[in-house]
Formats: sequence, structure tokens, C-alpha cells
Amino acid sequence: MTILLINVESFSSAGDLAYAAPGKCRRLARKCGVDIAEAEFNKRVDELWKIAHRIFAIQAHTIDGMKIKLQTVERLEIENDNNLEDAWASLKKDIRALSVV
Repeated sequence: MTILLINVESFSSAGDLAYAAPGKCRRLARKCGVDIAEAEFNKRVDELWKIAHRIFAIQAHTIDGMKIKLQTVERLEIENDNNLEDAWASLKKDIRALSVV
């Protein structure tokens, strides 16, 4: 059995430590329940995205409806993400529909 002693203060980040001792980090993560917490977190994120896609699929008939779509983008914190296509396509459709009236 090999015992690996690591001086944690010599690493600038947790990523550096994980790179130096990946097996130990995985064991500690499992022991602390990080894998279970991450799985639960991913489930919640998937649920949020399902709700967001439902919101984007509904045509807004008012400015308030369009604000809700923008608030959805803000709450999901995807302003700088590549996942904005659905939101912008939905808002563009809403603006075109409202401008016809």
C-alpha cells in the first residue's frame, strides 16, 4: 500500500490538488457525499431548464410576458452562455408578433 502525503498549502487551487492526486480526491469526494450532491444538483438544473424551455415556448402577448422571459434568462445566469438561442428566438418571435398589432 502506498501512502501519499500532500502538503495542501503548496497548491494554488483545488484543481491543482485534484490533478496531483486524482484518486485521493475522488475517494474524499465520495466519502463526503459530493458525488450524490452533484447528481442532485444536476437533476435540479435539468428541472430548471425544462421550465425555461416551457416559458420560451409560450408566445408572449405583452411586454410583461417578454420581461418574464428576460427574467428567466437572468435567473438561469445564461447571459454569456451558448444556450441563449431558444430565448432569443422566442423573444424575436414575440416582438414580431407584437409589432403587427
